[in-house]
Amino acid sequence: MWGITFAVRVLAKLGVKILVVSGACGSLRENFKQGELVLLTDHLNLMPANPLIGPHVAEMGPRFVDMSESYDRPLADKAKEAAKANKITLKTGVYAAVAGPNYETGAETAMLKNLGADVVGMSIVPEVIVARQMGLKVLGITVVSNEHAAHKEISHKKVLQNVGQSTGNFAKLLQAVLEKEINDCAND
Repeated sequence: MWGITFAVRVLAKLGVKILVVSGACGSLRENFKQGELVLLTDHLNLMPANPLIGPHVAEMGPRFVDMSESYDRPLADKAKEAAKANKITLKTGVYAAVAGPNYETGAETAMLKNLGADVVGMSIVPEVIVARQMGLKVLGITVVSNEHAAHKEISHKKVLQNVGQSTGNFAKLLQAVLEKEINDCAND
């Protein structure tokens, strides 16, 4: 976990104030379709490890990090506005982080859905935990790469194809959000 999150710590020490996390996810909801973008509102950390386990280094931030608002609401609002202005479908949802590297079974999919997750993936959460520890604002946007709810066969090749189809919308959305954030910061 330390290695996975090291870049976030470096960025924070270099003065970065906002971390944008992105990734591919499996949909747990029938109305979340392949290629659609999902704005993360919260997460379930079901990974077996946590990046804060181990010796505490005080200059990295508090030992016990408040995760009650992991994803910055004002940034999320800007993403929603940008999606609407650019006619981009943007769902909102809770991300369940699991270890992987396998895709979920039917029973695991049902369990995650019952826990309140809308999408599932194998990344993002360790970086978000460290970003919050270091005081960064976080914007999380992920792309639906496969549909568990549709009970479709999943392959890594198909996942990559589905992610590739959404890169244009993701880039357009991210550019609009960052431009709005820069303008707002300049006016403060």
